Amino acid sequence: MQPLLNSLHNQHPIIPIIYLMNITSELDSYLISDDIMAAAYSGTTLKQRAWMKKQTAHLCTHYGLDGHHYTRSLQHRASDFSRTSMTRPVDYAGLVIDSFPPAWNKLLALLVPAAMQGSTETGVFVLSDNPEAINPELLTALELAGIEDIYCLDLDTLKDWLSRQGQDLECLFFACSQDFNVPDKGNHPFNRRRWLHLTGQETYRSAVWADKNHDWDWDVLAWANPDVYFLAAGEKAGQAPQGFEILDVEPGELKDMDVDVFFGPEEYFKDTRAPLGLSPGLEACWVWPGLDRHFFSSRREFWAGMPAHRNNNS
Repeated sequence: MQPLLNSLHNQHPIIPIIYLMNITSELDSYLISDDIMAAAYSGTTLKQRAWMKKQTAHLCTHYGLDGHHYTRSLQHRASDFSRTSMTRPVDYAGLVIDSFPPAWNKLLALLVPAAMQGSTETGVFVLSDNPEAINPELLTALELAGIEDIYCLDLDTLKDWLSRQGQDLECLFFACSQDFNVPDKGNHPFNRRRWLHLTGQETYRSAVWADKNHDWDWDVLAWANPDVYFLAAGEKAGQAPQGFEILDVEPGELKDMDVDVFFGPEEYFKDTRAPLGLSPGLEACWVWPGLDRHFFSSRREFWAGMPAHRNNNS
């Protein structure tokens, strides 16, 4: 089966894709084997794989394929200086997880935007000594999204590999592991290697509004979001499965609820403080608000003083 991202690239031949030397070639022996990937695929249902493709498709639509990977803009300021801004995609985007990572949809929402850059290599590093124990849903979701460089290795091997990478390599890493400490220098604004840390076992709070006008696939909600604690309200809230907390509240009270994601109609989402809202039909989907294309770009600035005889019309 052709991964969805590869299929999208093939449909846009005018977009230049620059292939870099594979910086992870020395880790090839740690790649998840084809047998394990095939077993993981067989261990997921047709419906589950359909949801994985749907999540990837929506992310691809949201971030889009853009041929303008490299930009340069020049601005002249009234205060006698000019500003040149240059951006380009990072060379590499990596994801470090352990044996208890966030759900597959949360991880796709991190890496698919990077893969959409075209010239950015992507890879997943699982800190484990048993590749057969890796969540098959995660492996299948990554494969269907076209992210096939998945490594199973120990922490020391990963650290050794990272230490050997040139400092001129522009890269971004997500760390979703309790065992891996993000390097302090990775947060320096001039460092070409950036890190973003997400707690591996974080639980997100959500509110689900279920009334007569909105039907939810409760089983999919629970399956795709094992890291979400659900609060259900509305006249159909009683249909929620075990583990959902049922609340007797009116729509106007949603604004007082401290939740990370709201499942329900947009008219009620506007009154909440949740960063993310999803309507019925998107039960297994996820996107990280604020994670845009620029997040995966290397940005440079050059300021120059303008000669006194030069004016804005020159």
